Amino acid sequence: MSTIDDTTQADAELAVTRVFLDRLLATAKAARAYGTEHPNYHRMIEGVVEAIAAASPPFAVRFIGAATFRDRTLMPLDADGFVRCAALARGLGNLGVQEVRFQQTPDAEELGRFVEVLADGLQAPSDRLAGLSLSCISCREIAGARFGNEAERVDPTVFGRAQIVLAITESAQLLGDAPWSWPGGVAVVRRLERAWTTCPDVPGWVLEDQADWSVSARAVSAAWHTWDAARAVGVAAANARAAAHAALAVTLHGLSAAGAVSTAEAALRAHGRMSAAPLMSAGGAEPHRVRTSTLVYCLTRPEGLPKHPLLPLIATNYVLEVRRVPPRGAPLRWPELLSWAAPHAGRWISAPWLAVLTEMEAPAPS
Repeated sequence: MSTIDDTTQADAELAVTRVFLDRLLATAKAARAYGTEHPNYHRMIEGVVEAIAAASPPFAVRFIGAATFRDRTLMPLDADGFVRCAALARGLGNLGVQEVRFQQTPDAEELGRFVEVLADGLQAPSDRLAGLSLSCISCREIAGARFGNEAERVDPTVFGRAQIVLAITESAQLLGDAPWSWPGGVAVVRRLERAWTTCPDVPGWVLEDQADWSVSARAVSAAWHTWDAARAVGVAAANARAAAHAALAVTLHGLSAAGAVSTAEAALRAHGRMSAAPLMSAGGAEPHRVRTSTLVYCLTRPEGLPKHPLLPLIATNYVLEVRRVPPRGAPLRWPELLSWAAPHAGRWISAPWLAVLTEMEAPAPS
């Protein structure tokens, strides 16, 4: 079977597994809310059985840190999917387990008994799972992998990959017209930092492994390369973090399915939403907000960048992500972007920062 066929099959397995998880959570919530005698509950149980069969047992679903895996494959989730899997992770955690394995498709009676126990777990800690005898379903605890205890006893590469996937998921939640979510933007940057701290090479090669270069993925890529370059040349952590946040916001506001706008226009849009966000404390704007807002405001100058060393870095990474997905042809990988940028250095592509980015290109692990 070809690589393309393998990828298609893997994507299909993850898609049907997401359907199963959605149905499982909905059914457990229904059991808790309406009881197991409600007519709709029995139809929902049948729906979960069908979803398990479609997911082709045997397989296991694992909740490690804030990530969800089918067997050893990290499941990409949108914002709603992440919330639902987090709820399942907490429910299973209250039962003392982080993995559910299906050796084969259970019948409705066996699945119903498991769902009743899961419904208890969604509400509070419970020991009912210990006394449950099941033939097709097994559960186990993964040491150090309880929900919220990220990266403890988890393979560093797996943890780093999960942080990048979650950063992309969370950055998608920042799209829209509502006032900018400062906590949301900070959370994305912090995930990049945690991924680098755990395994420095992971963020770069995971980002380059994107099958679909969505706006949120390109924004996270701009934030990552901005933060990493600033860190490499010794920029203070607070300033590197602000620059990454600014790159994230500008890229999210500059790219769309219809194309891209100029750096100045993207910054103007981002600054408008940032300014509209309420202050988090009565004492005034937090230092990180001041730093980030200032960088974004300075990028609104269409006549050129003020003399701040981080502004050309942010602008360079935005232009590279604009170029990432050409109107025709396949998306460009990072080495291809750097090669394209070399002869185009000038007003919006900084030659010194481009040299730093080129020197830092990390090889993918073998």
